[in-house]
Amino acid sequence: MYVDYIAIRDHFHDEHVWHCPDRRRLGMLMPMVNPNVLRVAVALHHAGFTAPEPLRLIAEIWRTAETNALTWPQLRAMNVQTLNQLEEHNVLRKAPQKTYAMVANQWRAPLYSLDLRRLDVRPAELRGAQERWQPDDFY
Repeated sequence: MYVDYIAIRDHFHDEHVWHCPDRRRLGMLMPMVNPNVLRVAVALHHAGFTAPEPLRLIAEIWRTAETNALTWPQLRAMNVQTLNQLEEHNVLRKAPQKTYAMVANQWRAPLYSLDLRRLDVRPAELRGAQERWQPDDFY
């Protein structure tokens, strides 16, 4: 559900890649544990959220929500409302109760209200910001 586009350009590299969780590599590092984001993505898929009609309904529900201003109880209520709407429209897939609980309790919300358009930043400005950056607790 989330990927990064990475461009590494220096004296040794000129790489451009999409970076996303690689289940094979994760399996080598954590054979018994998947990151929560993968468990939520699998639950969303098993509940039917990734099919065209459910996606249309989800968009109707979430596009008007200011997701960056929701409290956790409000966000959970929206998750439950989404599950209920999919069920009312007969597009919620049959799944174990723990799948629906994962969606209700762990789904962080679509990013509709965030402006995710590409920023026009010159590479030199970005490199300068990266070089000046320090962690908050760095003295």
